[in-house]
Amino acid sequence: MAMMGVACLAWTALPALADGEGPFLNTDIGASFITGLHSGLTVDPGIRFSVVPGYRIYNDDIFGVSLQAETGLVWNQVSGNAHGDLYQVPFLAGFEYEFHTGSIVEPYIGVEGGGVYADFDYYNFYRGRDSSVSGAVQGMAGVRFKLCDSAELGVGYKFMAAFPSGYDYLGTHAVSLTFVLRF
Repeated sequence: MAMMGVACLAWTALPALADGEGPFLNTDIGASFITGLHSGLTVDPGIRFSVVPGYRIYNDDIFGVSLQAETGLVWNQVSGNAHGDLYQVPFLAGFEYEFHTGSIVEPYIGVEGGGVYADFDYYNFYRGRDSSVSGAVQGMAGVRFKLCDSAELGVGYKFMAAFPSGYDYLGTHAVSLTFVLRF
């Protein structure tokens, strides 16, 4: 909590952009849950960490619009017919809309598209590895609370659908704690 206070003081001392537009850095960490793997495989809850640099291109009293890029790491342990670790590295870009309520509470929604690199390191009767790059889309929603003009803390939900060959889709659900620092 002390770090967030220091961040607020440091960034508040800088000259603010007149209309609230400008760059930001969003990070989040939380639990990930995967659906859509072949039968016989069970996926344990895992961890998702994301880094999202972006730029708010429009901001007024009602809403704000941002362009952003996202990457990070998703890790889940797999068991059943094969045991191992599934890693995903998304590379996505898209839009986010935040709704200004006139209070410290700011709900948001967003959509992104791009791809995901997936690596499944497993063991059944032999040790194997399956890596692929596939297309992906993601939707997100959540609520953030303004700590000051340049820092926000909140919770969010993301659903990423990847489309590797041999699958209809691989769904990754994530519930995360998010922190945004505006420059």
